[in-house]
Amino acid sequence: MLKNEKPIKISIVEDDPIVAMDMEESFLEAGLEVVSSSASHSNAMLAAQNDEADIFTLDFELGKETSEDVAKILKSRKIPFILISGQVEKAKKHGVFKDVAHFNKPFRLGSIMTRIKKIFVKTH
Repeated sequence: MLKNEKPIKISIVEDDPIVAMDMEESFLEAGLEVVSSSASHSNAMLAAQNDEADIFTLDFELGKETSEDVAKILKSRKIPFILISGQVEKAKKHGVFKDVAHFNKPFRLGSIMTRIKKIFVKTH
């Protein structure tokens, strides 16, 4: 991020609390502002409807549900998102995830940060 730029605001949707905590800490260290972290489908839906984030990260499986509805809301709001999941191939069968940036777990934060910055520059 360049000096005097506002930090990129990100919301995390991840049902594994350890992974979510690690992502949040890593994003904060990288200079992003974490708006929210949602572990359940219902909380993720609220975040997708209400958060003023620039970018979301989405895990595909949220317990017994998926983040497909969350992704649809984000698309309707024109908020970009990145799929970070152990189920990328399964998720890509759902149209809403077909053409989005995606990373398999385990992931490398540097790769995700590069993609986030590319998306942010492209959309703003």
